[in-house]
Amino acid sequence: MGIKVKETTPQQIEELRDRFNRKYASTPPAAPFHPTDIDRIRNDHLWLQRFLEMHDLDMETSFTKLWETCTWRQSYGANDLEESQLNQEYLKEGSVFVHNNDVDGKPLLIFRVKLHSKSKNLDELIRIVVYWVERAQREQHLTQLTIFFDMAGTGLATMDLDFVKRIVETFKQYYPNTLNYILVFELAWVLNAAFKVIKALLPPKAVEILKMISKKDINQYITKDNCLASWGGEDNYEFSFVPEAKKVISKPVAANAGDDEQFDKKLQFILRQTEVAATTAGRS
Repeated sequence: MGIKVKETTPQQIEELRDRFNRKYASTPPAAPFHPTDIDRIRNDHLWLQRFLEMHDLDMETSFTKLWETCTWRQSYGANDLEESQLNQEYLKEGSVFVHNNDVDGKPLLIFRVKLHSKSKNLDELIRIVVYWVERAQREQHLTQLTIFFDMAGTGLATMDLDFVKRIVETFKQYYPNTLNYILVFELAWVLNAAFKVIKALLPPKAVEILKMISKKDINQYITKDNCLASWGGEDNYEFSFVPEAKKVISKPVAANAGDDEQFDKKLQFILRQTEVAATTAGRS
């Protein structure tokens, strides 16, 4: 499904790319952005498109958010985040993981909320969320995914609204138009306030992808063979953490060779400007 967005044009995507290149050449960041993200700006039209879509084709806002996202990704180390850098207890307990797909073929990012505890470190939990999103990007070259909040067996003791807020904010700020659905499964009536909080955090256009579901209607969003047995489905999968086989950096194919040549010239100019700036700073 995904949110309803305005259609972008190739010209708008190219303008966003050019704006980024010009700023990177004239006022490069103190810490260079990760090569993977530079490559995405170079080749991945869809990544740029999602910024434009999320911000109603507003070029200035889209550019600002793109720059802020690259800055965050560099400082956070999103591209290089590995399991060895994560809290092993949190990672291996299976409260957060990616498994199977929704009806549109989008990976499910599953949160088993009953395994959560409010005493856990939120920063370390969010690092695990980012790890799974980035890993899915590397392994499946995803464009979107679906968040599945498994609320079965969840009570007030394990329902952590601060954690939910951090999850939503992370996607809203740094993964534009990445969510196909937000599915809230088997929410107890005593936790209805949680649903209202999630809804209030979402941009108005994203509210339509938030769905409260149960075993009765889950197959509208996830086919029976993709549903875990605990959801009333046919998949008897039990979570056991499997390390990533190998780190594969997604490198989308450029539209044509001309695009490659043009970007290479821009990139060489950027690098020369960066070297000049560094030399000047060293002399001062």
